[in-house]
Amino acid sequence: MTWLLLDTYDREYGRITAVRVDGEPMYRLEFRDEHIGYEATLRKAVETVHQRFIRAHAPGGFAPSPWPSTGRKGR
Repeated sequence: MTWLLLDTYDREYGRITAVRVDGEPMYRLEFRDEHIGYEATLRKAVETVHQRFIRAHAPGGFAPSPWPSTGRKGR
């Protein structure tokens, strides 16, 4: 059994497939056609793939330090 995760434009960004690993039921996770791991529950599988989708929309890292100057003094 396979579940597809779709964005608001009905484009697939994730796929979760029920599989057996060493005889145990697991869920195989894919994000944009890349295998990213396994989870033991469907709930955690959906959460993991969706978090990867959300993080893909953010710039990497943190705010620069020191913060770039705008060139204006006295503010």
